[in-house]
Amino acid sequence: MSNQNTDNVAENLKILFQENGLVAVPVVAEQEPKTEKGQENLDELNAETTTKQNVDGYKSQIILPGCNRLISEFGNDLALALYPMGKFFNYSGNLVQISEIERRDANGKIHKITGLSPVHPSGFIPDYEQFVETGYYDKKRFIKQSLSKSDSDTLVKSYSFKTNFPIIKGLSDITLPYFDSGELKFTTPGYNRNLGIFVLDDSITIAPMSVDEALELLTEILDGFCFLDIVDFSRALAYLLTMLLRLIIGESRTMMFLVDANRQGAGKDYLLGLAFLIFTGLIPCFYPPCNHDEEWRKRIMAGLIACERFILISNQKGHLDCGALEHTLTSPYVTDRILGKSENITLPNTAIYGISGNDLTFSEDMARRICHIRLEFYAEDQKSRVFKYPDLYSHVLSNRSKILSALMSLIVNWAAKGCPKGRKIPSFVQWSETVGGIITCCGMPDPFGDRTKITPAMETGGSREDKNLKLLVELWHIQYGAEPVIAAYLRSIADEAGLFGWMNLTERSDQVKFSKMLTQRANREIGNWCLKVDTAGKTNRFFLEDIR
Repeated sequence: MSNQNTDNVAENLKILFQENGLVAVPVVAEQEPKTEKGQENLDELNAETTTKQNVDGYKSQIILPGCNRLISEFGNDLALALYPMGKFFNYSGNLVQISEIERRDANGKIHKITGLSPVHPSGFIPDYEQFVETGYYDKKRFIKQSLSKSDSDTLVKSYSFKTNFPIIKGLSDITLPYFDSGELKFTTPGYNRNLGIFVLDDSITIAPMSVDEALELLTEILDGFCFLDIVDFSRALAYLLTMLLRLIIGESRTMMFLVDANRQGAGKDYLLGLAFLIFTGLIPCFYPPCNHDEEWRKRIMAGLIACERFILISNQKGHLDCGALEHTLTSPYVTDRILGKSENITLPNTAIYGISGNDLTFSEDMARRICHIRLEFYAEDQKSRVFKYPDLYSHVLSNRSKILSALMSLIVNWAAKGCPKGRKIPSFVQWSETVGGIITCCGMPDPFGDRTKITPAMETGGSREDKNLKLLVELWHIQYGAEPVIAAYLRSIADEAGLFGWMNLTERSDQVKFSKMLTQRANREIGNWCLKVDTAGKTNRFFLEDIR
């Protein structure tokens, strides 16, 4: 990273804010060790017996453990020498480095992304020897020698050794805005110690842009997508903005973005891949569908361990009812077992989750965690769908700086107007109030508002429990009115009407699930009735109360 590039970023951000009535104060990336322990160790280094920092670009020389020298002393000296290099980090108690990672997509194609990879004892030696020399002194002459594999293993697993390295909470492909004491600031390329964020790209230039210009540019990008409603356009805009808001919203989670359509070829993945393309400058990597909890757990943990910014699933089918995913979507941290090991790890949950599918159904708990973007395409030939830029992805790659400037300008406009809050969504409060406020204060519809129209095709998707329950209530009222009944009578109605087909209501386990589903919806208004539960007897009785 050159100082010239950093200065250019800072100057452009300053101009951007000044023209909007704000002052930009870029954060200076600091790389020197700051802890008292680290400073004391630096002051006490003995050039003759521990570390010798050579001049004219030569490497530091560190004495190996042994001969009355403890491995902990060697580890402290090694960490202090490596710290300023910005190559090794402490990520949730694990020693990691930034590296190129391979990912296989839904079509079996290999994608290379930049992420965090754990430092392995066998690889640690050649990695750190790029920056320092280890060995021993023989008659004041330094003899180079590599650290033993067993000592390397001990160091990499040592808590005290790992805590000597800078803490990293995540990666960002571009400069990010954040607030500090009420003032809007920006990260700089490289390691930003005060935030624990490493910014990978120093080539993006942000230029000031009016709100009208920004909306016009973003509308051109999204113009070819057949959004059902203007609210769906606002939700797509919220999707593009979300990664820029990562530091502003803190630990608040974001909803999972679901893009579905009435038919194949409507552009679901094409839209979902846009944010990935804009923020990373890479062709998006879509993972194959996950069919059960264990697959979701593995996919989520693999993504978070590598600090992936996006976890995108293509063409998910059937019914989405996954406890692991539901928990992940509302948790700022995720704790789970490391793949292939018997130990657990807790990781910051900073990824954006996206999923595409046609006629996908999902549980009620999942439904409230989803930001639904609907596409509807009616022409006979899907190839007749026309974008203003026929090769949209190539255009986006060529104009990343402009697109990011447009998105950033919407955030600046929001900050200049006092950061008005949008609609509050439970479990996603900070994110929903922020992204909703940004979008509505520039004149666009509330992304969390209701659509002005619903098409028949949409009735096949959504929360299937609610849809089946509504039909059950209608039949229930016809047959029993307000009379209290046990769950067995309602199971009989459901079975005759072919409702809740994913349950086998002749099996005890699904009978229990059916009764539990009804009990959980106690006092719920369904159509013209309110579902009530009488728990006074040995067996729960259910009845309907007219609320018309």
